[in-house]
Amino acid sequence: MSKTLIVVVLVIASVAGVVAWRATSGLPDEELIYADTHPLSVPVIVTPSLQLARGQMIVYKASNVAMGPASFRLQVYSETDGIPMFYKDFPKVPAGHTVTYVYEPPVAPLQLGETTVEAPQAVRATFMPIPQVDHNVIRQIVANVQIMRVSQDAKGVSTLDTPTIVPLEHCNFEPRGRVPYIFGGWYWNCAPAVYPLKRNQP
Repeated sequence: MSKTLIVVVLVIASVAGVVAWRATSGLPDEELIYADTHPLSVPVIVTPSLQLARGQMIVYKASNVAMGPASFRLQVYSETDGIPMFYKDFPKVPAGHTVTYVYEPPVAPLQLGETTVEAPQAVRATFMPIPQVDHNVIRQIVANVQIMRVSQDAKGVSTLDTPTIVPLEHCNFEPRGRVPYIFGGWYWNCAPAVYPLKRNQP
């Protein structure tokens, strides 16, 4: 077999592979073009790492400000782990509704210089899409995080102290590379200019 014939066969095989991928991907041509020229970008809402005092708790709130239902996930991490300790899904929150999740971290040793004290475990969290549901859902919700404490007076009457509002960030979780994505690493991009990323942007 001549070199020219080998080259022709390889070109035909490559074209056939691309056609087969397009046929099995289920995406129209314009979607494939977009995927080939734009990085995957998943918007999320990120909290800082919170170190609470004894008796305090964290209240996570999210309101659906879209015209239809929204499904999203709250993931809570320890201060040093990249894998969430647990997550809570909020499926199909109706338009205009707010959901609330109260979390009281367990007590753990905290090293402060040469001193070790028992304190609530430091945690951080993200509001993010539920995988394979709607990666743009974060643009449809407004979230806030508060640190609260319930106090009791001498008569045992419980009162809620004034909450502390925690600042949040909108970030994008992006691959460093092209789509279809094969090699490289994912990274957080929290530059304000990249959120939200609209499809009609270059």
